[in-house]
Amino acid sequence: MEVEEGERLPFLDVEVIRFNGTLKKKLVRKKSYAGIILNFRSHHNYRLKIGIMRSNIIRSLRLTDVEFWGEELNKLTGIFLDNGYPSEVIQRNIRAVKS
Repeated sequence: MEVEEGERLPFLDVEVIRFNGTLKKKLVRKKSYAGIILNFRSHHNYRLKIGIMRSNIIRSLRLTDVEFWGEELNKLTGIFLDNGYPSEVIQRNIRAVKS
């Protein structure tokens, strides 16, 4: 059973934060999360790579309150860059998902 620590309660993949009588939520990853996704240079279909990217972006935005979007998108951008995704492809897909 999860226990609240310092106004924060992890539940599934979301951290629920109690703040001034309201509940905020943001995506949380396990400490063992290594940030490894399909490498962009792998011999897989381009659409699959874009689908992986977009599904991660959509998941992050849906599970995170708007005020934490910048922080979460920075984390995702770092993960994508570490896995060989070009910066312009990342930014284009973030814009597409947000619009």
